[in-house]
Amino acid sequence: MFRLAAICMIGFVLAGCQSTPKKATLVTEPAAIQKEVLQVVEREAVKASSVDPRLFLDTDEVHRLRVEEFLASHPQYQEADKIQFILKSIRNSLVIFIRNRHQYDADKASRWLQWKMHHAQFRDDPILTGWDFVNRVANRSLKSGEYYQLVLATGMRVYLQDILKSELEFLEESLQDRELHRGALPEDIRPKSSEYNNLQPPVILPAN
Repeated sequence: MFRLAAICMIGFVLAGCQSTPKKATLVTEPAAIQKEVLQVVEREAVKASSVDPRLFLDTDEVHRLRVEEFLASHPQYQEADKIQFILKSIRNSLVIFIRNRHQYDADKASRWLQWKMHHAQFRDDPILTGWDFVNRVANRSLKSGEYYQLVLATGMRVYLQDILKSELEFLEESLQDRELHRGALPEDIRPKSSEYNNLQPPVILPAN
């Protein structure tokens, strides 16, 4: 009796296995796979292109708000407005300014650079454009020849001139993108932006 029951059970199991339909195997065409991969690559490229690799005085969010504020308040502008934008950006940042191996806070850095741009050394060739300021005022000490440096809020140490190049370049790109018109300037003091088309990224300096 036991043997008969076991044989019946085995037969029932085998019958059940045969009656259970097999799952269909999904075959993906190579062209479909390639299309999916391309879509992923395109999405990642768009995501990467939205991140600006340049360094600025503040975080990306604070920097964006600073630029938006300038654009909103300057439907027309002069080159002097760009210089004031840079000075204000320095003053409101958390950077440490290093001049001749001495450290100063952001407010003192801004006031020092504003004083320097009116110094007698520029009497015969005054500072008139944003690029004048970045390349002739914010570059290095006339006394020692040492380049000015900044310590950012992240602790990263960089040259001041490199950061301000990024700031000014981004501002001018934003102004151009919004098709804002600069106020009339004499031809001889218009910024020669073509000279700065190949800007290099900031040099990261040792912490000490």
